[in-house]
Amino acid sequence: MIAHLAALTLLTTGSPAMGEEEFGNKPKPEQPDWAGGVVTLANDTHRVYRRWVNGNEEFFFQGDSAAVNVALEQFARVAAPVREVVLMPAAGRTESFEGKRVDYGWRLYAPSGLVLGPEKTGMPPVFPGHATITIHVAGTIELAGLSVPEGVTLVAPDQLLDRYRLAERHDPDYARTVAQGARAGLEAEIQPDDAVQREHLEAVRDFVRECRDVDVEIEWDDKQQTFQARIVNRRRTPITVLRTGDASSAGWRTPLIRWEVYDAASGELVKPRGFIGCGNMDPLRPGDIVELAPGASTDLGRWLGKPHFPADGAYRVRLVYENVPSFPNVECTTDDASLVEAVRASTPLHLTSAAQLVTVRR
Repeated sequence: MIAHLAALTLLTTGSPAMGEEEFGNKPKPEQPDWAGGVVTLANDTHRVYRRWVNGNEEFFFQGDSAAVNVALEQFARVAAPVREVVLMPAAGRTESFEGKRVDYGWRLYAPSGLVLGPEKTGMPPVFPGHATITIHVAGTIELAGLSVPEGVTLVAPDQLLDRYRLAERHDPDYARTVAQGARAGLEAEIQPDDAVQREHLEAVRDFVRECRDVDVEIEWDDKQQTFQARIVNRRRTPITVLRTGDASSAGWRTPLIRWEVYDAASGELVKPRGFIGCGNMDPLRPGDIVELAPGASTDLGRWLGKPHFPADGAYRVRLVYENVPSFPNVECTTDDASLVEAVRASTPLHLTSAAQLVTVRR
């Protein structure tokens, strides 16, 4: 992943790459752009390697579930509005500048300096402008042994893939190019076409969903052969969500909707059918924006789109819902400035439902 990060730096700064690396856990001084508490994470005694390339700094650690849980508790106390932890379903491996293999259990990404250029100028970045932890659930680190504290948001690999796909469509050219490379690298790492890796990925998805405080749920009507969907708020505070709109399933407006269909027998992903539409969009309406109190839920409306079933039979189906308040096409759906403002202030969400087994009969 560092190669893609370095490429982003080159594209945004036009500068030749500068880098340094170090094995061991010699203390690292705090950087001006780091949020409070990040330096403590970086200097964890389990660190085995670190590297820096034009502001992209990564710290690599080895340890068991208990050790990573200590890091998670510290991460929850970092003074930042976003604290994301990515779970990967395979062992962590990287290479030094000279090609030496480095095995690790978790890593800390702590950007600073040049790489934060897109974030500071308001251009949408492909990679986060905040500290992020990635945990590789393999070997001495097990899902069952993880303890996720309040204030930390778990992210599954397919959520990252969705971010890269979105960047490929809507970010500036430099970010689109880097997003394509990042997506290809992540797909190679998680190997979604491998049966064993699919099983591991499914376990990670389920764990992320179970730890989530906001969820999307789907229900299959066997008689009508259709799905209904709703969002449930399990947080202690209200959230603002968007119901689906015309062309949400095409990726033309927020929220973005995507169905994943897997053959129940083989586990293979069914290739989705291309979007068919007239090119126009129904307008955004006040009822499309819903404030959910703690414990409340709302249906997602009638623009869910339909999962593609190539033939009768048994399938496992999952719904992906993503609300992107900064989505660029909001002004195209309404002339009401107050509605645009409400969308911009809504809660960013990236949710994946539990897979549901259905039987399709034409």
